[in-house]
Amino acid sequence: MKITDWNLFWTAFGAIRGTLGGFATCLAVIVALWQTKYEARKKLKLSKLENIKIADTSNGHIEKEFVAVKISNIGNRTVSIANWGFKANHGEDILVIPDTSPLAMAIQPKLPYRLETEDSMKLVYDKSHFDELVKRGCQDGTFKPRHKIKIWVVDSTGACYYTKTPFTAQYYSSAAGK
Repeated sequence: MKITDWNLFWTAFGAIRGTLGGFATCLAVIVALWQTKYEARKKLKLSKLENIKIADTSNGHIEKEFVAVKISNIGNRTVSIANWGFKANHGEDILVIPDTSPLAMAIQPKLPYRLETEDSMKLVYDKSHFDELVKRGCQDGTFKPRHKIKIWVVDSTGACYYTKTPFTAQYYSSAAGK
């Protein structure tokens, strides 16, 4: 078969080129919109519950033990931490009221707290109170003994971030009896 009408060929070639150009333009717009959103993203990373022991420097005795959740701002903007707590079995929230003892206030910032980019903080809870809370929660059905406890943190816009404890509720419940 021999092409005799070159106008038809060049018209088809131009149509294909125009279609590809339109697709490339659409893709460029999508990338530009994504980059704008990416620059202003807000993202927190919660680390699991950890133990903190406070020792008296004069005698070396352990004064108090806390459990803590570490919050790291890995986003591109400042985030204000409003409050935190635990998620119960039936979806209810258990809000943690900040400890106002001098020792707890010395190691934990006051909420709401402005967490700058690439900065981190720890929210603490008295370990004996936490163990007792979990023990009672396992007994009354607030926590399922074989499940890990979900910890939540809310920022000033209402966005919620989650992590889980490294051990089950049963583990913390048994620690309360010791």
